[in-house]
Amino acid sequence: MPEESSLVVDLDGRVSGSPRFSADTVGGYFTDSTLRWWRPDTEDYDFQGRRIAEWLAGETFETAVELGPGFGRITGLIEPVTTDLTLVETNKKAIGVLQSEFPDVDILQALVEEYGLWAGAGKYDLVAAVELLVHIPNIPELLDNVAQSLKVGGRFITSITPDTYYTGRPTYIHRGINRDEFEHALGARMTIEDAYVYGEHVTYLAAKNA
Repeated sequence: MPEESSLVVDLDGRVSGSPRFSADTVGGYFTDSTLRWWRPDTEDYDFQGRRIAEWLAGETFETAVELGPGFGRITGLIEPVTTDLTLVETNKKAIGVLQSEFPDVDILQALVEEYGLWAGAGKYDLVAAVELLVHIPNIPELLDNVAQSLKVGGRFITSITPDTYYTGRPTYIHRGINRDEFEHALGARMTIEDAYVYGEHVTYLAAKNA
């Protein structure tokens, strides 16, 4: 069986002193970055958004949390089907955009890894973390908190970039994820209902059944 320990990556060392970014940590970089480059509009993201919209079609959620929403690409799909939505975002510029576009949504300025601020037993019907896991140092820890926070029957939407995409390419705030290892870790905590592959992304719909 795959070893979950290989999913634990110290990303801080990849950012500190790098020629591209001056922040001391990944979280520090995303907090202050102007993110001029991060407005996903490629075909990959378009098809990913369509599949997530299909998963959400006809669903209603009382409570939901989106982790790392950025400028709200996925938020725009979740917000119409959710009564009480919380966004956990650290970037100051993104928060300003989110406040303007989603004035009725609660926004928590925090790092996703500050679990005590948003996670809790049986809090949510839906958790979304799309295009986020490539930045998270300890993925099993995140999955533990997501699983704990979901109600029975609750859904989890997330995505990874397989490690083959980054083969031979240096990166400072991103890293690829071994798909087999990730699916083993995710499947140990909840049921994978669908996996959608397009371009460089694998996007998952999972459910907490017990």
